[in-house]
Amino acid sequence: MRRDIERCGEEGADGIVTGILRADGSIDIERTQKLVELAHPMEVTFHRAFDLCKDTYRALEEIIITGASRILTSDINTRR
Repeated sequence: MRRDIERCGEEGADGIVTGILRADGSIDIERTQKLVELAHPMEVTFHRAFDLCKDTYRALEEIIITGASRILTSDINTRR
């Protein structure tokens, strides 16, 4: 993922979509945060792995901590 992010930056991309979950379905804050930092100044969207999180409200807070600015989701029912 790091190489892909670097390549996107070299090619002039405005942003990337990335993110890492732990086996328990929570956001891997530390590793995702490193990817967000590597992507700077590109915008970072957390990908649809968000849909697999068991607690979407907690996941939202964790994604905010990582520095990602958007979430890509297809889950129309985010209230669980």
